[in-house]
Amino acid sequence: MNRKLPQSRTFERTLRAPFRFPAQEGRYKDGLDAKPRDPRQFFYQTLTRVSVRHTYYNSSGFLCPDFGFAPTPASAALMAKLGLIFRAEKTGFSVLYDETHKDDLIRFLKRQANAEGEVWTRLSFQMPLESNYFVNLTEIPIATEATAENFYFSNQRAHPWEGLLLLNPGRRVDDRQLLPVVPGQLPVPAVIDGRTIDEVQVYDISGEMVLCVPRCVTNKAASEKNPADFTCADKGTDQCANPIYVNFASLREDKYILKLVDGAGAASELGVLWTFFYPMPLCFIDLLFTSPRGRKPENYPVRDLFSDRPEIVTTDYTLRFERRSTLWNYYIVPPQPGVLEDLRIENLSPFPVEFAGPCKVFLPDGREAFRFLSKQPLPLQEQPECNFRLRGKHKHWPHEKTLVDRLPGASSQQVLPEQPSVSCAELQASLAPREAERPRCRRLIDRVCRAGAERRNYSAIYVYV
Repeated sequence: MNRKLPQSRTFERTLRAPFRFPAQEGRYKDGLDAKPRDPRQFFYQTLTRVSVRHTYYNSSGFLCPDFGFAPTPASAALMAKLGLIFRAEKTGFSVLYDETHKDDLIRFLKRQANAEGEVWTRLSFQMPLESNYFVNLTEIPIATEATAENFYFSNQRAHPWEGLLLLNPGRRVDDRQLLPVVPGQLPVPAVIDGRTIDEVQVYDISGEMVLCVPRCVTNKAASEKNPADFTCADKGTDQCANPIYVNFASLREDKYILKLVDGAGAASELGVLWTFFYPMPLCFIDLLFTSPRGRKPENYPVRDLFSDRPEIVTTDYTLRFERRSTLWNYYIVPPQPGVLEDLRIENLSPFPVEFAGPCKVFLPDGREAFRFLSKQPLPLQEQPECNFRLRGKHKHWPHEKTLVDRLPGASSQQVLPEQPSVSCAELQASLAPREAERPRCRRLIDRVCRAGAERRNYSAIYVYV
């Protein structure tokens, strides 16, 4: 009689465990030699990567940690549709693709070709700031404000430089990449510089017109449509608006060309950026999958799209920011008035630096101080290469001594811009409040006047001896 033997819990777990092939090859049920199948279901590779470098971070491999990274909502939806994965990193971000489905990605891109055979499919990314001092330490306009303008980059202008593939057109990011940021509903005045605007046209980066808004429409259109939905098909002479509202909220976040056309057909153009204000980005990036017109295909991750053998190559891009240089102002504050004499700053840096001064000044609290001003802008750095020593005499010392072995470097937390509108009289009053001191400070004042006219930026450094 067959009896069912009791099974131990260990034996039950063994039955439930997945079968593992032996390490050596053998003959299996079908009589063929076989190897274990790789259990992975996904084979993700890097499609593209963006790294942010900054020459200020000289002790961190020049990698910049000051940004966050996120795809725009439209790009996040497209990535989900294509099975792409976004991965934010400390100093950049990556986009991954499933290698087992790369043929699906290739077929999708081929279907996106327009009538001219161009493929403008792209992913867009925002870079909100996570540092309060980024503008201070970066060689960009000191008045840069993310709510008013953003830096725009695209791999259409990527180029090789010293082993890197730069997204910024030149060697570093500068104000030429800044675009004004527009709201979802942009009011355009009907009259600009004496010109009456007849219609406003909006073009995307491919050159396709995506919006056309007339100043005047027919009564029928005005009664049937919301003003935000007017198009140039509704153009008429019955009802005219001032301002003309352009509905960017109906478009994907991106760069656009705003063309203002008057009644004579003359047009003026302006590049603008439409992006959400939260999180407020400072930089906006467009990454096209492939070269839309076949130019410089090596700058794109998908290459030779319409050939017999298209390929996907991991493409690394770099955004490169340059450190800011400022005029360094040292305020040497003695412990008591009149106890320090013959002060000088000795340069121990690996490059020549000279200072103008000392010039006796008085701080806002009335304390006496001696001001030294560098004769040339000096770089702000995470680990300063500038090395200065303060030498001088005490009224009770017979000889000169070192008062401060190493003066502190300029901080990125405080950068003071001088406006060219500031007059020399105002500078005289600020540098030497007492008129009797001004002849001794003449060279320093003249240098500051010239620097103000050149829009120099300053770093104030207070040293209490």
